[in-house]
Amino acid sequence: MYRLKIWILLIFAATLSLQSCFEIREVVTFRKDGSGSFSLSIDLSQVKQMIQGFGQQDNAADGSPFKNMEAEYDKTRQKLENVDGVTNMKFISENDGYVITTGFDFSDVAALNRGMDVVYENASEPGDVPEYYKFKRRSFERTDSHNFLDLVKNEFAGSDMGIEGMDLSTLFSNVAYVNEIHFEAREVRRVRSGNVEVSEDGTTVTNRYLIFNETIDQELEFRLRVK
Repeated sequence: MYRLKIWILLIFAATLSLQSCFEIREVVTFRKDGSGSFSLSIDLSQVKQMIQGFGQQDNAADGSPFKNMEAEYDKTRQKLENVDGVTNMKFISENDGYVITTGFDFSDVAALNRGMDVVYENASEPGDVPEYYKFKRRSFERTDSHNFLDLVKNEFAGSDMGIEGMDLSTLFSNVAYVNEIHFEAREVRRVRSGNVEVSEDGTTVTNRYLIFNETIDQELEFRLRVK
C-alpha cells in the first residue's frame, strides 16, 4: 500500500515514544450478486490525541506521518486501474491526516483478491494471486494469505531505531489488525473455524487480531457457513 515500508516505519517513529496503539482495519462488503467493496484504513487517532494531550494542539496536524501520502497513492491507483473487475478507486484522508483509507469496488471475489494483491504490494505473477477470500455458494473463507502482517512485524523488528532485543509485544501490545465483513443479503449460520464475533442479525463478522501479541489464542483465517 503506497510503499508499505515507508509508512510502517513512519508509524513506528510516531508510536514508539508514546507507546500508543494504532489500528489497521480491513472492511469488505459483499452484495447478493457477489460484488462489493473493499477498504483498508490506518488509524492513528490516538497518537494525535496524545500529542494534543502534551499541549501540542497547534502542531498535531504537522505531526501526521500520512499528511503527504496522497501522491504516493497515485501510484497504487494507476495499478488498480489495470486490474480486471476493480473500479471506483478511492483515497480518503481524515482527522488531519491521522486516518487514511484506500479502497475500491469489485465485481466478484476473484477481482477482490486481485485488487488486494495490489494494495498489499505482493506483486504476484499473473495467475498466482493469493486467494485472500474464498466465497462459493454457502461457504465463505478468509484465508491466512496475508503477508502484509508479516511485513509489518519484519519491518518493526528489522528497523534501525534502536529496538533490538526489545519485546515488541510489550511496546505495541494494542496494535491491531481488524477484519470486518458485511453481508448485505446473506446471514451467517455457523462459524466453522476461527475466533470471530458475529453480530446479532448475522450480517457482520469481526476478527480482531493483535499483531504483536503471541500470548493469546487468535487466528487470521476463519471459515463461515452463510445462507
